[in-house]
Amino acid sequence: MKLIYQYWDGYLRTDHTLGSEVMKRYADRIGADYIFEHNPNFLRNFFKCSVESRHLAEGGADYVTAYLGALKPLFAPEYDKYDTILFVDLDVFPSEHLYDSIFDELGDAEIGIVPEFYDHPMPEHLKDQIREWESRLKRVGIDLPQYKDLPIALNSGVVLYSKKARLRARKENWFDLEQYIKLVDNIDPYFFTDQPYLNYMFFHQDVDLKYLDQKWNGHMFTQIRGYEDGTIVEVEHFDRRTPETNFTHFRCERAEQLTNDQILRIVRTNDWPEEFTSGNYLKKIPKNA
Repeated sequence: MKLIYQYWDGYLRTDHTLGSEVMKRYADRIGADYIFEHNPNFLRNFFKCSVESRHLAEGGADYVTAYLGALKPLFAPEYDKYDTILFVDLDVFPSEHLYDSIFDELGDAEIGIVPEFYDHPMPEHLKDQIREWESRLKRVGIDLPQYKDLPIALNSGVVLYSKKARLRARKENWFDLEQYIKLVDNIDPYFFTDQPYLNYMFFHQDVDLKYLDQKWNGHMFTQIRGYEDGTIVEVEHFDRRTPETNFTHFRCERAEQLTNDQILRIVRTNDWPEEFTSGNYLKKIPKNA
């Protein structure tokens, strides 16, 4: 049996609902069960913990704790009847007529995930933070594989979990968030979220990983290049998908400012609305909004 799992903790926007709807239709096409949960608060309800606010700026603890709800498919025993579970972010959109099953990609591996093998404009200060995070992990014997001049990034937006991995995770107590937070304390709060923690966990636990093809997590994202008088003046969108892309990871800024029809037009066609290509939908937003 196969399951696709999605969730959201916090206010549910229309673009979140859209992501759930299109993923549910994909699950139906390939014969997988589908579960969406709103406000499962997994970290607090299952592990009885959260990321302490002392580690983060005001409001950051709730933000990070919500992101770590992505751990539920790996640890929750209520899904033990499933052979394989796909966790997928709500901003991931399957191709409209996709019938190929991502579950066929895992083989005998424990976990399947897509590395970020694409060019990503990144300022030097962020590269320095990533290298600092990498150096912290080396203290506990983790040598991360490299891609270009940085440690490899396994994107946590699309992850296949075998039953073997899920049972191992509970039996061997992979959940060590408290120790991890101590290890990476005083770095950017991003490193407390699900992707860095899962990257740490998978290599720390010597997981049998399968690097899935890039077509299962094709990225679109935004770079805001400048502000003037507190508002955005220059926006650039990047599309790192290929013609073979099955899942579009729509990571562009402030998707909630777009209509659902605009989002689907962007992820499914090359005829993008001018409001998006120009960045005008972002330029109306104050810098600190």
